[in-house]
Amino acid sequence: MSNTAAVETTTDIGARLRNAAQVEPSRLPRLSLIGEKTAVATGEDFDRLSIKDAEVVFLGLDMGPRPDAEDEDNADQLVASFKSRRFARPSFMSVSKSFVESAIQIFFGAAPAREGSPERALTDLDKAVVKMALQTLLSQFDKALRDVDQAGLSFGSFAEPEQFGDVFGGLDESFVLMRFEVARGEAKHVITLALPNAYVALIRRSLIVMPEPPQPSPDEAWTEAIERNFEKSDLNLEAVLARKKVPLSMVARFRVGQTLALETGVAEAIAIECEGKPLFKAQVGFARESYVVRFDKRIDPTQEFIDGILAD
Repeated sequence: MSNTAAVETTTDIGARLRNAAQVEPSRLPRLSLIGEKTAVATGEDFDRLSIKDAEVVFLGLDMGPRPDAEDEDNADQLVASFKSRRFARPSFMSVSKSFVESAIQIFFGAAPAREGSPERALTDLDKAVVKMALQTLLSQFDKALRDVDQAGLSFGSFAEPEQFGDVFGGLDESFVLMRFEVARGEAKHVITLALPNAYVALIRRSLIVMPEPPQPSPDEAWTEAIERNFEKSDLNLEAVLARKKVPLSMVARFRVGQTLALETGVAEAIAIECEGKPLFKAQVGFARESYVVRFDKRIDPTQEFIDGILAD
């Protein structure tokens, strides 16, 4: 084999491996389900922590690179890192700086800024409020992800544009971007939570299959009521003295006062049946001018069937 052919073969293998490691967000339905659960739980947490209600909705998944410091669109973004023992390096969350005003309204009930108000520099308090919102979402995502993987996600810190490369890696790194919308009145903001493509590829098999729907847990009170009512059901109990086959012509000649001989002896055990099912063999007797039966042994249906065949 020539050196050229060897290089081409190695290149082809490397390209195939890179393609196999690429994740298609549209083929990760369970990750979308985790995103929806995260949105619901985050909204509930916001309601407990805040004065004014906010709605959190999961928007969907797509692929993208880490924030680019030279991209003008990122100049208006607050970018924070978060870590996992399963990541080779930190990943990121991002949200528009305009989210600061909405977050302050949500958590403190402050009045919205007047239209046309000059843009102000962000304070440490502003960043702390945004951090609380991002941490809340990240914590709920970590809980929802535990059914698939124990990632152990933890919030890091806010990163400045000049730190993006050192913290999140080169622009050739790809991420699965999960988008969440936080709405307060007419104001709507998108929080992006990014998962490294390499990490998602590791757990991809668990993310392409939807979990089995949970089985409804029975209502114990309802079950007990059904059992009590079932126990009170009336059943037909029969003491079968004998069964005898006779021809139709004989039945036609039956008359009042006629005697019919049975094949059951006086001391022979009879069958006790419940709803047509034989249960016991019993002896017949008398007590205070009434017939009584004493259960002698339980009937084995299989043995009775065999005995019937042998008797025939």
